[in-house]
Amino acid sequence: MATTQIKFNEVVYPLFGIAAYWAWSSSVMITAGIWPERMPDPYQIDWMANVIAHGTTLLVLSFFLCQLQSLIQKRLWGFASAVLIVLGTVLVLINNLTIFSIDTSVLGSVVSGIGCGGALVYWASALMAIEQPEVKRIIISGSVVVGLVVTVLILCLPFQLGTCVCVVLPFALLLCSRINRNDDVKAVENTTTPLTPKKRFWSQVSLYLCCFILALAAGMYQIASAQDVLANTIDQWRMLHASVFMFVSIALYLDYRLQATHMAALFSQLIVPLIAGGLLIVSVVGGGFGGWGGVIMHTGYQLFLVYIYTEFALKEDISSKRLMVFVRGTISIDVGLIGGFFFMMPTGVVGDIDLRNVSLAVVYLLLLVGVLLFPSVIANVVQRTNRLRFVVSGHDEQMGIRSMFGAEQSVNAAGAYADARSAQLLGAFAAQHSLSPREVEILEYLLRGRTLPAIAEDAHLSYNTVKTHVSHIYQKIGVHTRDEMIDALETWFSEQMK
Repeated sequence: MATTQIKFNEVVYPLFGIAAYWAWSSSVMITAGIWPERMPDPYQIDWMANVIAHGTTLLVLSFFLCQLQSLIQKRLWGFASAVLIVLGTVLVLINNLTIFSIDTSVLGSVVSGIGCGGALVYWASALMAIEQPEVKRIIISGSVVVGLVVTVLILCLPFQLGTCVCVVLPFALLLCSRINRNDDVKAVENTTTPLTPKKRFWSQVSLYLCCFILALAAGMYQIASAQDVLANTIDQWRMLHASVFMFVSIALYLDYRLQATHMAALFSQLIVPLIAGGLLIVSVVGGGFGGWGGVIMHTGYQLFLVYIYTEFALKEDISSKRLMVFVRGTISIDVGLIGGFFFMMPTGVVGDIDLRNVSLAVVYLLLLVGVLLFPSVIANVVQRTNRLRFVVSGHDEQMGIRSMFGAEQSVNAAGAYADARSAQLLGAFAAQHSLSPREVEILEYLLRGRTLPAIAEDAHLSYNTVKTHVSHIYQKIGVHTRDEMIDALETWFSEQMK
C-alpha cells in the first residue's frame, strides 16, 4: 500500500491563510490606536464590539451549518468574509483622518466581527478537508507562529503602511481555497449515530468550559492592559509581540521534538500556569501590560490557541455535525473574553488598585479550579495526537498496526503494538466481533483516520455502502463513535498482552 504523501498546497497555503486571520486579529486594533490623531480608548469599546459581533455571528451560523455546508466551502464565501473584514477595518481606521467627523469605529468593529465569524468557518472547513490529523496540527501551530511574525512586521512598519497591510491582509484567507477538497465531503453531515454517551457529553462540556475559563482570564487581561496603554509606546507593543513570538516558537518546536518522549505533554500542561502567572505579575508586581507579565500571559494564551484549536480539529469525527466543535468552542472563548472584560470594568471606573488585584486573584483561583476539574482537556490533545490513533502501514500486502503512545502507555504495551503480532491481534479482534472481511477492510481505514468519503473512494464503494458498514462495525463492537471504537480496541489489545 502506498504511503500517504503530504502535498505542498495542503500545508503551506492553509497555513498562511489561517495565519492572516490570527495576524489581523492581533494587529488591527493596535495599528488603529497608534495614529497620532487617534484618541485612546481605555475601555476598549471597539475590541468588545468586535468580539460580541464575532460570537453572535458564530451563534447564528451554528443553527444553519448543515444547510450552509456546501456554500461555506466555496471560494465566494471566503471572499465575502474577507470583504466584510476589509470594510470593517476601513471603518475603524477612517476615524484617524481628521476630515471625517463621524465616529465609525464601533460600526467597523461590528462589521469586521461578522466577517471574522464567516472567515473562521471558512478556514475551519478547509482544514477539515485535510485527512491527516498530524498535518492539521502542523498547520494550526505554524499559522499561529506565522501570525505572530506578521504582527511584529506590521508593528515595525510606519503606521500608514502598517494600516494598508491590515486592510489587504484578510484577502490572504483565500489561500485556504487552494486545498484539494473532496466533492463528497458535504455528505458527512448526513451521518447519524445513536445517542451520545454521558461520558462523551461531559467531555464536550469540559472542553467548552475550559475554553471559557481561560478566555475569561484573557478578557480580564485585555481591560487591565487598557488602563496602562496610555503610558506605553509602540516600541513596547513590538517588544511584547516579538518576545511572545520567540517563546511560542521555541515551545512549539520543543513540543514537536518531545512527542515520542515521556515529556510529550510538558508544554500543554504549562498553559494554565503561564496565563495565571502572567496575570498575577501584571496585577501584583506591575511593570505594565508590556512587561514580563504581559509576555508570559500572551505566551500562555497563544499556546492555548494552538492546543485548543488542534483539539477542535481532532474532535471533528464522522459522528459530529461538521464544524460544530469549532463553532461552539470559539463561542465559548468569545463568551469568556466578554465575561472577563465586563468583570474588570469596575476597575476602570473606580480606579481601585485593590479591586484590580482582587479581581485578578479571583481569576487565578478560577484557573486553579480549571486545573483541578479539567486536568486532561488540554493535555489530551497531546495524547490524542500521539495515539493518532493507530497508524496502519502496509508490508507485503499485510496490514500491521503500530501505536504511537505517549507517556501514559507502558513500554511493554508500546512495543507490543509495534510488534508484527498486531495484525494477528486485529484479526482475532475482528473474529471475536464477527466482522466480515469487508468490514475488517473498512475498520483498517477507520484506524488510519480516513473520512467516509475518502474510504468510499479508496475502496471503490458508494458513500452509503461505507456508512452502512461503519454502522454495522459500531453495532458489533458496541460503540457509537470512532474514538470509542479505538478505546475498545486498545483495551482489548492490552488484555491480550497480559
